[in-house]
Amino acid sequence: MTESRFVVRDAAGTVVDPVLPESLHPFLLDRAGTPGERVALTEHEDGADSAEPRRSAVAEPEPDGGWRVRVDHDGGIVARAVNTDAVYDLLRSWAADDDWWLEAFGWERG
Repeated sequence: MTESRFVVRDAAGTVVDPVLPESLHPFLLDRAGTPGERVALTEHEDGADSAEPRRSAVAEPEPDGGWRVRVDHDGGIVARAVNTDAVYDLLRSWAADDDWWLEAFGWERG
């Protein structure tokens, strides 16, 4: 996740720069449990400045501390992460493209 091809942005447009595990986790913690918030992690083919993302994952915090995550994999799938540490692990695995995120959570079409 250290390459510049990733962009993390919240609902207000605040951007994490650089995108590193050490910067993503506190960014998520600051937004946990906030209604209307969202954190989008996008990967861009030609670097972070390219207009269209190659793929994306969007996490929305829920009032109980959990997160709803939508990934544009296979037409769009949705899962629930029980807390901020879980959504952090999910997004980090998704960015690494290692498929752990796909196996570790229960996904539904969405």
